[in-house]
Amino acid sequence: VSAPICSLPQSYFFNIRRHPLVENYLQCTTIGSFPSKHEKLSYYFFVLTMSLILTLVAMLDSYITIITMIYKRAQKARLFGQTETQGMFGKARFQTIKVTRVLVLGFVICWTPYYVMTFWWWIDTASAQRVDYRLRKLLWAFASANNCFNPFLYRMDNRSGSDCSCHLFL
Repeated sequence: VSAPICSLPQSYFFNIRRHPLVENYLQCTTIGSFPSKHEKLSYYFFVLTMSLILTLVAMLDSYITIITMIYKRAQKARLFGQTETQGMFGKARFQTIKVTRVLVLGFVICWTPYYVMTFWWWIDTASAQRVDYRLRKLLWAFASANNCFNPFLYRMDNRSGSDCSCHLFL
């Protein structure tokens, strides 16, 4: 549901233009789409909100739902006197909380430096351009690689590897 809503501004602001230096090359860009800097910053802030904050909220909501379901099933098991099952649910809840912590922290660590740099670029491009180009590209690569880091984060959280299939990759 949120994907079509979040893509609406892109369909309005992005347009196809000829590249200024490369002949016969068309590119999709926002250049010339914003009448004022204020509108441009509003658009960028919307993109920041949808891609960083909404993603973080969705991750937390999903894991909180999982933890709540585990808790409710453990309560049912307790009502029926199934102590063995109850211990299994406690372990599952604890493991889910650990995985949630690691994945959310990994997401924040990977994406926050990039968004700080990006926000700085939006506010004061001249001073942001003084940051080494390689560092700016490294921040982008680090943010983009967040999903590649997830198996390593799972592995770090589950040091024994006995409950995680990711040990096959490491």
